[in-house]
Amino acid sequence: QKRNKLSEIEDESFSTQDLTSGAVEGIATVIEENDVKTHTTIQLCDGIRPKSFVRVLQFLYTGTKIYANKVVLGARCEVMSAMFGGSFVESQSTVSEVQLMEVTSECFMALMEYLYSDHAPIEDGDSVGIMVLADEYGQKRLVNLCELYITKEVDRSVTKQIEKSEVDVIGLLLTSQLYNAEQLSNWCLHFISSNYIAFEKRQEFSLLTGSNIEHVEEHRWPPLSYLEEVKQYEKEMEKMGEKCSVM
Repeated sequence: QKRNKLSEIEDESFSTQDLTSGAVEGIATVIEENDVKTHTTIQLCDGIRPKSFVRVLQFLYTGTKIYANKVVLGARCEVMSAMFGGSFVESQSTVSEVQLMEVTSECFMALMEYLYSDHAPIEDGDSVGIMVLADEYGQKRLVNLCELYITKEVDRSVTKQIEKSEVDVIGLLLTSQLYNAEQLSNWCLHFISSNYIAFEKRQEFSLLTGSNIEHVEEHRWPPLSYLEEVKQYEKEMEKMGEKCSVM
């Protein structure tokens, strides 16, 4: 039975060399951290066994090593394929070492799980960090999945009061624009514009510049024309000795 996600297994009968060589059937990824090794298993495809893939990729970051399969990752990711098959240093040896900077193991393993199984644990991890990494490795569908989850999370987080919410939607907007998350960027602009008065009171509102502030000012709700009409109505009501009941 095929799995749609990677799962950890423990088996001390395999040697380190067996695990990291790709020779053990069912082993997709091996993680080495502080001399403790864990490995995940997945059925790749009927008739194909991991032992067919003898070329192993070794990622290094903050002292942690991840051994993975070059063939599978290269087939699923054009960026990695270029690294392993072109003139990059990573393509010159059987076991390649790639230094990963400014990426957490949580986010990178989520990307690995997606490349192996088409599933990523977005709900249980750093969805923004996974989205950023997905963009760096050209995984547009994974970016889209993260965008969808993030918008739902923002909606849930600001249900009571936007002004005092801990969610930084403006920061999210800037991140989405930096990492080509167009759907999330458009959603953030619409959300900020639609809740203009609340966002105007937030400290990070000053970070909106250029086309972003132009869009928000143009599409703000309520519009300035409405507020001006309300003020005019209030003045008229004051003259008549009545209070305004519009807002």
